[in-house]
Formats: sequence, structure tokens, C-alpha cells
Amino acid sequence: MKTNKEVKKQTPANKPTEVEILKSQLAKALADYDNLKKRAAKDTEQLIFNRIKEISTELLLIMDSLELAKQENRKKTDEWVNGVLSIFEMLPGFIEKLGLTEISVKEGDTFDPSLHEALSTLKTKKFKKNTVAAVVSKGYMLEGNIVRPTRVIVASQ
Repeated sequence: MKTNKEVKKQTPANKPTEVEILKSQLAKALADYDNLKKRAAKDTEQLIFNRIKEISTELLLIMDSLELAKQENRKKTDEWVNGVLSIFEMLPGFIEKLGLTEISVKEGDTFDPSLHEALSTLKTKKFKKNTVAAVVSKGYMLEGNIVRPTRVIVASQ
């Protein structure tokens, strides 16, 4: 016959009870649910960002065209030109409402491939090598991410 000591040795003292097992499973399920909510929120943010980027890219093309029209037609005073100029003046506010910020660059700045897109090079002594010789179109960022780089012509020697 076995003594109490021998019986205690045969039954593990650390074996979790059914309640402890269920508590552990519940805690894991709650953690999984919390992670799922966080992932869904992140995916939604990314979806919204991508949609704004798509819209912004299209609007920026329109804004570029209007800017060219503005530069070419400054001296004309007919209604059409005034209308185009009015539209052009409204677009920067719309772009700003979308959360876009202009990438600041001017002639003579150092070319930065992370912010600028080099469309061509220009042999010139007016600017140092690998600096911006001309800005072709403005670049924009959304929440610190580049929507469109500033399109530039880079000085070479």
C-alpha cells in the first residue's frame, strides 16, 4: 500500500486547473483581438493615405497645367484667363486641406535624390555641380512621405 507521500509524488502539484486554462485562453484571445484591431486600424490608415496620394497626384498635374497657363497668359485680361487664374488661386488651398506640403527647393540647392527627380542635366558655370539649376515642377509630401518629388534640372560641369 502507498503512503500519502508516494501519492503526492505521483500527482503533479503544478498542473493547471480547468479555470486557469480557461483564463489563459481568454487572455490570449483578448490579446489576439487587440492585435487584430490595431492591424485593421493601420490597414485603414494606409488605404486612406494611398487614396489621398492618388487624388493628389492627379490634382498636381492639373495645378501644373494651370501654373503654365498662368505664366503664359499674365498679360491677357479676357474672362477666360481671369477664370483660369481664379481656379489656380483656389488649388493651393485645396492641396493644403488634403494635408500636402510643398517640398522647399530653389535654384542652387544641393540635389537630393530622396526629394528631387532629375529630369536632365545642364552644363553651366552658374551653379556648382550636382545642384539644382532649375525647378521644373514642385514636389509635395503627405505626412512625411513623398507624394511627388520636385522635378529639377541638375547642374553639371
